[in-house]
Amino acid sequence: MNWVSGKPEGKLFWSGETPESVVSLDVPSGPVGGPADFYFDSKTSVLTLPCMLDGRVLLLKLDQ
Repeated sequence: MNWVSGKPEGKLFWSGETPESVVSLDVPSGPVGGPADFYFDSKTSVLTLPCMLDGRVLLLKLDQ
């Protein structure tokens, strides 16, 4: 998030055990506006991401 311009520019990255395993996650709705704390449910592989500036909560199903 670019807090100066107010534009939603947040990106998500998934990190594994090594630096080579870091990948950028595709968010279908585009860049995230003001992501807050998020939660990953390992049983369902769903990432819950509150987008504070957008006034919404994203639920992203991740393939592991």
